[in-house]
Amino acid sequence: MRDSQRLFLRSLMSKQFLSEKETKAVYQKACGVFGDESPPENFNTFVEAINKNIKPLFLEIRREFQKKMGLCILVW
Repeated sequence: MRDSQRLFLRSLMSKQFLSEKETKAVYQKACGVFGDESPPENFNTFVEAINKNIKPLFLEIRREFQKKMGLCILVW
């Protein structure tokens, strides 16, 4: 797992959930810190790579729609 993915995961775990907009902003910042490219179309691949690494720990990042908030959020 790359350093940018570790930073992204730590950020997500510190908040437990983020809106999709907030999550993509964290993705771009994490990639920027370590000089990784962060085109929006690579976001799903980025998250899938993290999931592949945390699956043995019975963890998963997933997208859910919250009716009360009317938001699509990512949770772990």
